[in-house]
Amino acid sequence: MVPMLSACHATQLSLFEQLLSSPAILKNIAEIEKKKRTQVKPATPVIGVAESGIPAGEDLILSLYVKESAYKKLYLGDLFAVKSAKNAKLSLLSLFE
Repeated sequence: MVPMLSACHATQLSLFEQLLSSPAILKNIAEIEKKKRTQVKPATPVIGVAESGIPAGEDLILSLYVKESAYKKLYLGDLFAVKSAKNAKLSLLSLFE
């Protein structure tokens, strides 16, 4: 049994086929594919430069406030986070308890 397409789906499919046959669209797709294939060399780390910022593994406690007016802030709660090498992992439990 062949599934039937609604008129809306058939119109969308026809429009999609028209877009894919456009030379400008095909050129853009080719450029995107070319960029995806090129590899970017990672930057070589500089040896001997001291690390700056928060070290990995450090515990963080962050207080969250929302500014209600120029003179008043609303306290939302504290967040606990652990700093990793590339980012920080946040615990949002305290906000929703």
